Amino acid sequence: MNLQNTPICDASVGAVTLHADAPSKVNLSLRVTGTRPDKYHLIDSVFLPLRFPADELEIRICAGAFSVGLVCPEHPELSGDGNLAARAARAYLMAGRMDCNAKILLHKHIPVAAGMGGGSADAGTVLRMLQSQFHAVSEAVLFEIAVALGADVPFFLNPKPARATGIGDKLEFFECHAKCQLVLIAPGFPVSAAWGYANLAAEPWHGDSGRLMQALCANDFPAICAEIGNDLEFALFRKYPILSIERRLLEEEGAAKVFITGSGPVLCGLYPDAGSAELAYRRLVARSTAELPAMTKVLLAQLK
Repeated sequence: MNLQNTPICDASVGAVTLHADAPSKVNLSLRVTGTRPDKYHLIDSVFLPLRFPADELEIRICAGAFSVGLVCPEHPELSGDGNLAARAARAYLMAGRMDCNAKILLHKHIPVAAGMGGGSADAGTVLRMLQSQFHAVSEAVLFEIAVALGADVPFFLNPKPARATGIGDKLEFFECHAKCQLVLIAPGFPVSAAWGYANLAAEPWHGDSGRLMQALCANDFPAICAEIGNDLEFALFRKYPILSIERRLLEEEGAAKVFITGSGPVLCGLYPDAGSAELAYRRLVARSTAELPAMTKVLLAQLK
């Protein structure tokens, strides 16, 4: 992650400006294992952080009446203090008893409501930025703030390959030695995570997150492909026929495994190495103009 620990200071107003990139993630596996009394779903999933796509964040902290604001030029509908990143900043500053003004500039590059953790990534990155600069709360309190904001937010406090259980907040980190790469197709329409879980209609798949984690550690590409799966994708393929078309394109361009990440709708094509992924990416970009809706984006992911 690009995190500048040395602040830019404006001595005249005592301002501090911080910059960071917020990585996205993919779920290589996602099995729903139950539901808590509070309706949160329990999962068993393997998360991989991505260096690209990533959002860009700037936070300017200065003296003044307590307030938090956020502007997102690419998606004005995401601007305002209700954005999860703004809520993260407010929660941190209040917990740290910091009476100041915070202005957040968010440049959005992670597809919105696409199963890649975009809002959670922004929130978790904001918490890391503020903690790195001010150390105003303990690590335990920081984690509590993250969990209160959302199930995926704790992962982005320390975005490394991990097996996630519980509601996604119980993280077992591991060393990923896999050389595989991903090509993504973002259909350009959002799918709410709430819809995905409400329409859960799992069909049999035989993968296992524990075995997948072992395969990633060993760089065993056939085993990685065999263990990938997602309980939420079956309903998505039924509801959105365009996803089947996009899956076919990825398969035609040599993807060894095609799957939906998280609650979707972004499709991921898995390739054994960077060279094959880049070739497929170039061919898919050329094909997408004629064969896919204009709002569709083809992305060459970069693993962290």
